[in-house]
Amino acid sequence: SPSSSSSSSSSSPPPTPPPHLPCPWPSRIQVLDTAAMNHVRVMESFEARHSRHAVSAAIRTAVQLDSQTLRMDSQAKYGILARGLGPACTFLRFPPKDYKEKIWDHCAGVVIVEEAGGKVTDGIGRPLDFSKGRHVPLTKGLVAAAPHVHAQLVAALEEKGVVAALAASG
Repeated sequence: SPSSSSSSSSSSPPPTPPPHLPCPWPSRIQVLDTAAMNHVRVMESFEARHSRHAVSAAIRTAVQLDSQTLRMDSQAKYGILARGLGPACTFLRFPPKDYKEKIWDHCAGVVIVEEAGGKVTDGIGRPLDFSKGRHVPLTKGLVAAAPHVHAQLVAALEEKGVVAALAASG
């Protein structure tokens, strides 16, 4: 005989998990913001041809960010930022001029970070332009972070002339 399974009514709320277990159902994600820039860890591409690691290192030093860098490829960087898992993170990307960023490598991640309360712009604070076809122009870099961290990074990049220097150097 077929085994019977008890079904719960869809109108009743799900049970509350014990306090020591993570929530088994979806909950809202939130970026982690901080005023302590020395606690902010930079995430960047693992592949050197995707982003100029020396530029990220110079920014980390100039802005006095955490000296450790988390290098990985894929949109996982956006997911880590959006989940707000400590330490606070930022995703920096300053590709060489000859590297063409694909729109599908960034558009979903941008939406996820923004929905989690974060901000994603180019290095001078302008929204990314996804209207240019299959490539997204990142000639001024990419800065993704929680709002307070983002504002400080963009201001520091402007103050130190980083984006202007990148545009001049190629």
